Amino acid sequence: MAERGALFSIAQTRWLCIPLVTTVGALWLHLRGPIPVMSGTTPLPGTVPWWYILAAFPVLGMLLADWLWLLIKTRWSAATIELGIQIALLLVLSSWRLKSGILLSGHTLLFAYVVVRRLLVPFPDRTTRRFDLVVTVLLLCLTGYVKIAWWDDSATLIGGVVIGALLGLASGAGLHATKALARLPLLG
Repeated sequence: MAERGALFSIAQTRWLCIPLVTTVGALWLHLRGPIPVMSGTTPLPGTVPWWYILAAFPVLGMLLADWLWLLIKTRWSAATIELGIQIALLLVLSSWRLKSGILLSGHTLLFAYVVVRRLLVPFPDRTTRRFDLVVTVLLLCLTGYVKIAWWDDSATLIGGVVIGALLGLASGAGLHATKALARLPLLG
């Protein structure tokens, strides 16, 4: 149920954002056409299965729902700005890696970030975080299997996990530091 005075509850925001982002991702995939398998900047034989690419979009939808909810509830608070910057950074790194030869997987970058963030940041509620963790860990395991068993690509798998985890740690540490600073009498 929506809180008094709130247009949407967090659950309604998620039910809007996750399918919407996934649908936009599916349309983009349809318009883009087959995507070649890449390891860094090295093309590998074959194309990436559509379901593999599509798997990232519901998780991105989870983050965008969090950001939208924070924006609705707290406007441009430090938490809203921080998450917006992290989402933009994840998107830029995922796209830029193909042009610059950075050895990281966009999928594992996103999934590792969400896992660490869900473990460290007490938002959204515990049940939602647990659900997101289960889904994201399963997708991370599936991605790891595909990268290693199908494409022999452990380098981008490891790169994505390490950078995603570091970004997640930065999120957690930054938000905890902000909360700690807000409790100081001179700043609060």
